[in-house]
Amino acid sequence: MLGRILLFFIVMCLLTIIKLPSFLTVIKPCWILLLCLYIEFYIPKYFKLTLIVLVGIILDVLLVTVIGEHVLALVLVTWLAQQKARRFYFFTLTEQMIIIGFFVILYQGILTLIDVFLGFDVSFIAILGSMATSMLCWPWLKLLASRGLTRMPVY
Repeated sequence: MLGRILLFFIVMCLLTIIKLPSFLTVIKPCWILLLCLYIEFYIPKYFKLTLIVLVGIILDVLLVTVIGEHVLALVLVTWLAQQKARRFYFFTLTEQMIIIGFFVILYQGILTLIDVFLGFDVSFIAILGSMATSMLCWPWLKLLASRGLTRMPVY
């Protein structure tokens, strides 16, 4: 099981660092966050804070950002998502997509706030685009991860 989770994280890291045309970079989903939320909601036995910190540091290195930027955002969002973890399974797919959209907005907002404090230019359209595509990718990621990470499919 841990090997499958590691493989999924490697694939999500590759999807995160892949170069897209400039008009598509504003709608790039938060792949790592989606996978972290999936593990937290559906297979909490394997959800560990050290895993989130390690993935955040790897993401900081891959994206050449300030070390700790993604760690802070991932830890805060997953900490807030933990309150909904037990009820999330019973929500309809539309409600799940809305909740995922909220968490993506929060994640992107934290990253944007850090970038603003560091003096970088930010695009608020990228936050909304990332939220929309992450919400649309959630059912597909849920389907793929339920078949690849768990033994029983999650509907």
